[in-house]
Amino acid sequence: MRTSYRYIGFTASLLLVVAAMPGHAARHPGRSSTSHGEPGRVNLLGETEFDCGTYKGNQAEHAWRGALDERIQKDVAAGKRVVQGGLDYVYDDVWIIQDDGSMTFSGTNAFDTDFRTYQFAPAGGGVYNITNPVFSYDGVLGTEVFTGDDGAELVGLDFAFPYGGDNWTEVYVSGNGIISFGLPPNPSGYFDPADFYSPTDKIAGYYMDLNPDASGGVNVKSEATKFTITWAAVPEYGVSGPLNTFQIVLFPSGNFTLTYNGMQTTLPSNANPIVVGYHPGGTPPFEVLSYSADVPYTSGAGAAVYEEYYSFGYPLVNEVALFQRFYSQFPDEFFQLVYFTNFIQTMSGFANELNIKNDVTGLGLDIFDSSAQYGSNGVLESRCNMNRLLAWTTADPYFRWFSKGNNFLTIMGQEAGHRWGAFAYFDSGSGPSNLILGRSDAHWSYFVDVDHSSLEGGNWQSTGGGNYVCPTRVDYFSELDEYLMGLRTPAEVKDFFYVSSPTNDHPSNRSVGTPLINATASGIEVPVTVEDIEAANGVRTPIEPNENKDLRQAFILLVAAGTSPTQADLDKIAGFRRAWEDYFEVSCDGRLTCNTSLTSNFPIAVVCGNVRDADTDLVIPEFTARSLERGFVQHVPDGGRYTFRYQANAASGPAENVTIVFEAADYEPDTLVASVAYGSTNCLDILLEPTLTPVFITSFEAVVVSGPAVDVRWELWSDEALSRYELHRYDGEYTPARLIASGDASARSFVDEAVEPGKSYRYELVIVAADGESARSPLVSVTMPELVTVLAQNYPNPFNPKTTIEYTLAARARVAVGIYDATGALVIRFDQGTRDAGTHRVEWSGNDASGKPVGSGVYFYRLEGVKGIAPRKMVLLK
Repeated sequence: MRTSYRYIGFTASLLLVVAAMPGHAARHPGRSSTSHGEPGRVNLLGETEFDCGTYKGNQAEHAWRGALDERIQKDVAAGKRVVQGGLDYVYDDVWIIQDDGSMTFSGTNAFDTDFRTYQFAPAGGGVYNITNPVFSYDGVLGTEVFTGDDGAELVGLDFAFPYGGDNWTEVYVSGNGIISFGLPPNPSGYFDPADFYSPTDKIAGYYMDLNPDASGGVNVKSEATKFTITWAAVPEYGVSGPLNTFQIVLFPSGNFTLTYNGMQTTLPSNANPIVVGYHPGGTPPFEVLSYSADVPYTSGAGAAVYEEYYSFGYPLVNEVALFQRFYSQFPDEFFQLVYFTNFIQTMSGFANELNIKNDVTGLGLDIFDSSAQYGSNGVLESRCNMNRLLAWTTADPYFRWFSKGNNFLTIMGQEAGHRWGAFAYFDSGSGPSNLILGRSDAHWSYFVDVDHSSLEGGNWQSTGGGNYVCPTRVDYFSELDEYLMGLRTPAEVKDFFYVSSPTNDHPSNRSVGTPLINATASGIEVPVTVEDIEAANGVRTPIEPNENKDLRQAFILLVAAGTSPTQADLDKIAGFRRAWEDYFEVSCDGRLTCNTSLTSNFPIAVVCGNVRDADTDLVIPEFTARSLERGFVQHVPDGGRYTFRYQANAASGPAENVTIVFEAADYEPDTLVASVAYGSTNCLDILLEPTLTPVFITSFEAVVVSGPAVDVRWELWSDEALSRYELHRYDGEYTPARLIASGDASARSFVDEAVEPGKSYRYELVIVAADGESARSPLVSVTMPELVTVLAQNYPNPFNPKTTIEYTLAARARVAVGIYDATGALVIRFDQGTRDAGTHRVEWSGNDASGKPVGSGVYFYRLEGVKGIAPRKMVLLK
């Protein structure tokens, strides 16, 4: 399985345990290719698609980015790179900055030291002396190890190899030309060029995307005096031609050598670098050398030393230098930096997001903080690379590509939203699953019903027979997205589902972008709840009340040295920024504010409260609230709470006039009109009047009865003809109601036997009149008692000729009921077989096992098959 030919993007980090992986690993679907600014396209399903380069686990890039900046700064210090000032100004709250020579990196460095041996000799204190002794290649290759395409095989050594402060007796041998100690070199299970810079101890003989499954092989030879690993005639993945042979040899002294004996791949075909060198583990300083020009070489203490072989015709952006420069001029108050360029970049996908800090649990992301290397003191959480301005074919941020799917705002929504999603697995009881995820485990699956979110996925509606249609187009964030963003509680997220089938569930099919309006799908509906998300990823913290909901973003335009942006460029990016600020807030239903000013903080006004029944003062759980002036729309599926946040701007007065319309089923809509002062929080409960109806439910109750069961009863008054009743039941606090009974309106009761001991249920009655009007009851709740194994007294007692024996099981068991006479002799045994937990009955007609009547007298009966249940006495009178 592969990266998608990129340098900056690297590979997705999947939750796999890496060991020897037999066979060829499949290509990971949706892996973004290196982009040179191509716009979106229409895929084979007709959907508009763009290559988002965001992938799960992209925090692995930070060490590489730091090493890239170190290399550039060393070139600057050595006079190899000219740094000079240029454009640096703010236009309409966009920072315009010209590359001073340190903010980009490009060029070619091809492998040029074939048929050579390099020796790395420890000199103490983490220092290595690197020399070029006489070429030495061991042609006796030893035993082949089967690493698979991107796997790693753990192999034992015949001695303890001292390296990175430890003594190692085992080594991971990877098919990708690298060995590691303690952990596999590719923790995701797939080749990722960033993994050389991870904290694992490793030695890179020729670290690139190799494929020993295609031809050649990997061999090891273990001896008391040395351990030899050979990659013999191994090609690059996806390339049938050039073959590569090289060796790593480990010695008990801690020395190791790298030998090259026919390297035909001198530059990678996929835009990733080839890395040769060593990394002693942890977070060492990085030193770049040239094996052809700098050897002999003495490393710094504890350093990682390497050379990269690459060819970048288009520049990489050195984000470390760019952002450090930003923070030298602007306050450390921005959670996300967004940048564009006026030049073609080498980058991952058409656009991409990089998580820089994550302290939020429950997202499916690790906890980490790399903000310091970019110049932030823990505030910067994310950055978005939005490509060159010219890649956006229109200055209209609302323009839908091909008149169908994405526009600038939805794509910007996806990249900004990647700060939190979509990385979450779910667990409905069978273990964590990624079947709700699509491309690179960082987008919602094409077949998941998440309101056609900017993070992909659809808005599927059943048309019957296992068929579904998506009647909307991609826009905004879903309730699930807002939960992951910390804007909703779990109760405020409706349950959702994905459309499952062997074809739909295949990774490549889950990764095809976003459905068009009226796209169709077929399969089985598989429900998913927020509780399933929590089961797989843990609880989302900070919880909603404690999350920051007032965010700042900064927009940056980086221009190439010697160039200036045109007025059209400036107006284009400024228009994007202004449209995005409003769009982001609308996307989040008005629960979040987004300030993109570089210099000004603006006050916030908050309007919040509960929506209640005007007659009962009870919270109305489900409603919709619309803030008309701002275009905010909040659907609340449960909980009865609304919140709107209004951010001032440079032209605002001290207050804002707001008009909020509240709507709920079976209630008259109501409108709140108010002037709210910025900087204030206004808690306003709203009372909705129930819709007048000629049907009244005068009583409604639910009572636990034996069985176990729930007896639900009601009384009605009506002055018109009634059609039917519907009885709905909620099986949990956050689960939706389901219809459990319906029928003629003359009914006044229903016994619900589909209940379980120890569980709580809520019931709701709907009465539908002949004209379609309906009335709903208040919810009534019952809690079923826990079951206890009991043998009840028979009834009737005394009896003649029949009696019933009842028993209750607390758990499933194989049981029998035995009846004995006064002397203890068995009269008859009723073998009940295996019975579920619950109440069961046996009827005895006074006959023995042969069918003959027994005489009057005292008899005993026992529940057999369970321990600790005392027998009971009964009397037969004739």
